[in-house]
Amino acid sequence: MKITRTRLAGLAACAALAGCGGGGGGGQSAFERPTDTFNARAAWLNLLAANRSWSVAGTGSDGRNYNFTLALSPAVAAVFPPTGVSSPVTNVQATLTLVGGGSATGLTEVFHDGAGTLLGERQSGDGVTGTACEKITPGTAQLPPTAVQIDTADATGALYRSSSLPSCANTSVDGTAIGTWSLEVHAGITYFCLNAVARDLSIPAAVVSSESDCVQVLPDGTLRNAARVRLAVGGFSILATN
Repeated sequence: MKITRTRLAGLAACAALAGCGGGGGGGQSAFERPTDTFNARAAWLNLLAANRSWSVAGTGSDGRNYNFTLALSPAVAAVFPPTGVSSPVTNVQATLTLVGGGSATGLTEVFHDGAGTLLGERQSGDGVTGTACEKITPGTAQLPPTAVQIDTADATGALYRSSSLPSCANTSVDGTAIGTWSLEVHAGITYFCLNAVARDLSIPAAVVSSESDCVQVLPDGTLRNAARVRLAVGGFSILATN
């Protein structure tokens, strides 16, 4: 469930053009942190195998109300264009809707080896299929651990590093991305999160976009209904929850 500049840019354009609910995220108060050991790897594998969706709502930095839906589903094996290798695929479809306006939808095809190790992804949007790809940097893909304690603080770890290819048909690179996983506690609920920060090579050290997709998780990695999404791109940001 990696998020890239392509998907973010398409969704944020919806906000910027106003062509596309309320509610916001709450911070922690007097809730006790869990003392359980969490299986972060199981949570990650459950996401890759999920066939379900989460819907959240929030107010953007532009003062407008938005709905955001994240839908995951397994897909048939396919060839990842930059490598020519066929592998299992998980589809991640994200839709950002301006309340009372239009919407924008982006599809990310996540390629993995069947055991959870990421190989790359292909993004589509605006009716165009496979417009850009993210190629995982060799040796950087990691699996989350099977035992994580968060009784004193949230936990995070590396998931991947990637090169951003503006076209899946060639090897030119115009950016990079770093992905991490995290276990976070908000208002007494524990979330498993996938986080990504993207940079443009034409703007050294500049963060182009960031996103964090979080779903409620139980200690054994079972996914539940609560969700949180944080987006930031092009001067637009939002925290959406349910």
